Amino acid sequence: MEFPLVELIVVFLAIAFGGIVHGTLGIGFPLVATPIIALVTDVRTAIIILLIPTMAVNITSIVSGGKFMDVMKRFWFILIFIGIGSYIGTSMLVLIDPNPFRLLLALVIIFYIYTRSTSLVKWEFVRKYPNATGAGIGTTAGFLAGTVNITMPPLIIYFTELRLTPLQIIQILNVCFFMGKITQAGTFAARGALDMQTILISLPLTIAAVIILKYGITIRKRIETEKYRRWLMMTLKIIALMLVIQFIAGI
Repeated sequence: MEFPLVELIVVFLAIAFGGIVHGTLGIGFPLVATPIIALVTDVRTAIIILLIPTMAVNITSIVSGGKFMDVMKRFWFILIFIGIGSYIGTSMLVLIDPNPFRLLLALVIIFYIYTRSTSLVKWEFVRKYPNATGAGIGTTAGFLAGTVNITMPPLIIYFTELRLTPLQIIQILNVCFFMGKITQAGTFAARGALDMQTILISLPLTIAAVIILKYGITIRKRIETEKYRRWLMMTLKIIALMLVIQFIAGI
């Protein structure tokens, strides 16, 4: 697939913006970059372009905080279910229109934010049954990663309710994202859906993404814990709005 200069500029700007957001919050690279790139290509091409940059951003975020093996030992089982969900979701992406899943995800986010602020639903069951809820949320997150390239909303809900520290949340989320991307890349390759020219174009963009990410990390280190949690909730609200807009626009 060939990309005109204007499209390449849009792709670079999307990756740069995604990198600074991900560096600051520790999450959000594919969430920000995917819809922007999809404006000049399509969702599937956007996901393929972002495969390598996303994995590089995830790895950088994981190792930047150190001691990531502690959260790995605790939540390794979720990676298995993310892989299963990602395989199913990516397989469906090759075959059907994933747009309706955007609206479903937006509704789930809105429901969570509303019930969390009104105490309509007690989310203590997440802490009471962490393994069972982790399996379900991991599969759901992987499925969403495969279909709409957005993993974090259900995972944010899960890890926030478990009262993890901001650094722990960032590290385990990025481990989960990386697992989803690995599975997605393998599924695309197995189904003959990978465009190698698109992958080659993404390589220099990967370097730019990591450089900009590191600048964002310096900003994040100055954010207080409570402020970070408020930013996460605000991020979920923005995600829900973006998903509704994308669903309506049919992106």
